[in-house]
Amino acid sequence: MTRRLLTIRWSFYGLATVLILVLQSQVLGRISIWGVCPIVLTCLGAVGATREPLPHAVIYAIVLGTVSDTLFAAALPCFYVLLCVASAALSGLVARRVVVPGFLCSVLCCAVALLLSGGVSAVVMLHSGAPAGTATGLLLREVLISLPFALLLIHPVFTRIHRITTP
Repeated sequence: MTRRLLTIRWSFYGLATVLILVLQSQVLGRISIWGVCPIVLTCLGAVGATREPLPHAVIYAIVLGTVSDTLFAAALPCFYVLLCVASAALSGLVARRVVVPGFLCSVLCCAVALLLSGGVSAVVMLHSGAPAGTATGLLLREVLISLPFALLLIHPVFTRIHRITTP
């Protein structure tokens, strides 16, 4: 792949990421289903890592996590950086060794990213004294509500960008 085409691809990924982050903060953050707002930003790095080389995906995840930590409140410092890098690394391995990149791979990788995110939040809740049932219920609701939004918003856009910028 030429440097020019690679620059175009990552520019499109960057633009799509900005639009999805704006959508997350301005629209999805105001929707509440079963007491949970859909969270799609943790899936951006995961879906990106299914199609792109792992070093590129990890760099994207670091930038995405840094921007997300700046824009959104989190349970821990550097939460989104660590989460996005872990999600991208796991998703890259899944896409190369378990499931062929495509819709099923995106479903699996988004579910893993959401479980990581919700799992850390659940552990923080448990550490602060919340009952285990409450933390688990919140985790399951977050995954069930966020997964369809993530798949509808991220997978088609990232797949299209990858296809139109592949020689």
